[in-house]
Amino acid sequence: MKVYADPLLAETVPDGTFGGARTLRRERPKKPAPQLALMPAQESGLLVIPAPPEPPRWGLVVDEVRLNSVAGPAAAWWAEQSGHFDRIGKVRYLAMLPVGAVLEIGPYEQDDAEFMRDHMIEKGVLPQVLKVRRWTEQPHMPKCRKAAPCRLCGKAEAA
Repeated sequence: MKVYADPLLAETVPDGTFGGARTLRRERPKKPAPQLALMPAQESGLLVIPAPPEPPRWGLVVDEVRLNSVAGPAAAWWAEQSGHFDRIGKVRYLAMLPVGAVLEIGPYEQDDAEFMRDHMIEKGVLPQVLKVRRWTEQPHMPKCRKAAPCRLCGKAEAA
């Protein structure tokens, strides 16, 4: 038996090991796995970060009736290019007439909608024919300027 100056080390057990003898791993009894109860995030102390709100979406309103009434190279250019938006499903028709339609292209980010408006103006489309406004699930009437479905749109649908 060894003698140590430190009283904690001096404590030995009869088999000569410090801290007691350990059984071999295969001889140890298996402990049952702890059962974890599912708790709401507030009670468990977890920090739950909510998803950020979705940014507002924007659309570009194109008045084809006024565009076709000018009848220039811009109207011919738009007649060729408008089919692209219809093929990808980004067009919503607000009003239909035999000479054209009032349609809304979107939804896009605000920068993209403003870029489309500026690009169309560069191609010769009159600025009075184009308008960038917020995209809503329920389309507004062509003269509506509000961001949410408004009183005027509701009356027009009821009639």
